[in-house]
Amino acid sequence: MNPIISDSQRKYTLFMLVLVFTSSHIDRQIMGILGQPIKESLMISDTQLGLLTGIMFAVFYATLGMPMAMWADRHNRRNLISFSVFLWSLMTALCGAATNFVQLLLLRIGVGVGEAGSNPPSHSIIADLYPPERRATAMAIFGTGINWGILFGFLLGGWINEWFGWRTAFVVVGLPGIFLAILVRYTVKEPPRGYSEQRQEAVKPPAFSTVVKFMWHNPVLRHIVIAGALISFTGYASVIWIPIYLVRIHEMGTGEAGSYLALLIGVGGALGIYLGGRLADFYLRVTVNNGCLGSSCWPISLPLHCCISPLWLRRRWRRLPPMSSRQCLAQFMSRLLLPSFKIRRRSKCAQLLQPSIYLSSTSSG
Repeated sequence: MNPIISDSQRKYTLFMLVLVFTSSHIDRQIMGILGQPIKESLMISDTQLGLLTGIMFAVFYATLGMPMAMWADRHNRRNLISFSVFLWSLMTALCGAATNFVQLLLLRIGVGVGEAGSNPPSHSIIADLYPPERRATAMAIFGTGINWGILFGFLLGGWINEWFGWRTAFVVVGLPGIFLAILVRYTVKEPPRGYSEQRQEAVKPPAFSTVVKFMWHNPVLRHIVIAGALISFTGYASVIWIPIYLVRIHEMGTGEAGSYLALLIGVGGALGIYLGGRLADFYLRVTVNNGCLGSSCWPISLPLHCCISPLWLRRRWRRLPPMSSRQCLAQFMSRLLLPSFKIRRRSKCAQLLQPSIYLSSTSSG
């Protein structure tokens, strides 16, 4: 018989997973605000900068996510998360010691390898802790780690770079993750698999080929993965290159650019993710098909984002004009509505997949 998990233990586990996800995105997104100083210091091209922040990181993050998820299917998920946090935090801190492009590239690959082992087991633990009617809200709270990571990464990275340099910024944001890894290892408890569904029998992990076939032949899951990949393609590109654009073209300081973007993307996005999760749980209670939540927010958020951004980013003596209250509100609202699909995607996957398949499948998107 499975042990009873108290509500306080459930909340503490979710809180620690949010901290882990926040740490992950601090170390991942800080390259955006530090991109221009790194380019000037190491004298690298934009192509090399793109390799540091994009394809080389993504290749190892995406491909290693699948075998790590399969390992976590068969072993302790908490321990994998703890090791992953330790690895990416150490690699991030060591980025401050890089003296050339190759060294920094290898260290950023190390960050990607570490982060590949965190997200799938975190999703799996949350799915085991929270029943379907509460799962979307839990996933939403977990998902706010993306925006808290952008907020703290841009704020800390931007201002520390101006005061002490980009190398110090990497060390400052990387070292706390090592202590977080220790805290996860010794304070977070591994929940029984299938706990939220009250499963008593042991859940046998399937073969990887079984997971792939199951997802490919399920049109809902197949389209969710494809849509998630397209959203990530544009979302991560904008988060990385917008701060570089502001610093290089509009001659903003990294602290100033980081402050603007931290408030707009960090606070607006975090609210959008949380409210999206609450609405998803509400729709689940009142209707079977609640996929309309994510799709209904896109037609509203995209015009706001696309129409207001050119106004905000227009040149005036190579400096940004002061943002009007309407421009701030529109940009804030676009970030508020845009993330809702991500939370609907995660909760929908948890509903459609068995506990034995869920962890491996989440490594794909």
